[in-house]
Amino acid sequence: MGSAQLGLVPDNYGSWWSGEHCDERWYGDIFALRREAHDHFIAWLAEAASPAPIASTLEVGCGRHKFYSEALKAYGYHGCDIAAPAIAACQERYPELGENFFVADALRDGLRGPYDLVFSHAVIDHVGDIDLFLTRLAAASRRLLFVSCYTGWQNGLDEHRYRWVEGRACFKNQISPTKARRVLEAIGCRDINIYPVPGSDALGAVITAVAPEHG
Repeated sequence: MGSAQLGLVPDNYGSWWSGEHCDERWYGDIFALRREAHDHFIAWLAEAASPAPIASTLEVGCGRHKFYSEALKAYGYHGCDIAAPAIAACQERYPELGENFFVADALRDGLRGPYDLVFSHAVIDHVGDIDLFLTRLAAASRRLLFVSCYTGWQNGLDEHRYRWVEGRACFKNQISPTKARRVLEAIGCRDINIYPVPGSDALGAVITAVAPEHG
């Protein structure tokens, strides 16, 4: 599938992540597989927060793994996910932060905010509209945007590529750095950087930007 549109996304999109197989162990295993991206994000965040404190953050696609819930408490951590069981698990684990976790499909639902930082790991790889995903995340941020993907550094692509995977009820995408840059520039983002995940042997990519001014 060369391209996808939100209106053409199958009704069962995202249902796989609500299954019992997506338990704490599964999220931990997935996190460990993408350790380079997470390590790079933590290093990037430390530098990004140095000019001015980051008081509020949103992770889009937080799942139920607890790493960022713990690591980013001082940054006003919030998390959303398309899977209601994952959000219920987070709310149970952190009752004092229950309202900070909410169910949302980033392409269709409100993301609340605005936040100082909106970030996401390994979600853009599976959405039905990459450009809209970037646009919605940027709109929820008043300062910074960080997005990583794991489906490779596709520097030769002029357009995104989508492939529907029925067994996982999601897309498996290849993200075009060129197209992503065009989209972010068009909505007013600044200081856009798109590059391979350091240390990943080009198995992933990172998109960072300063969010547009929302007036």
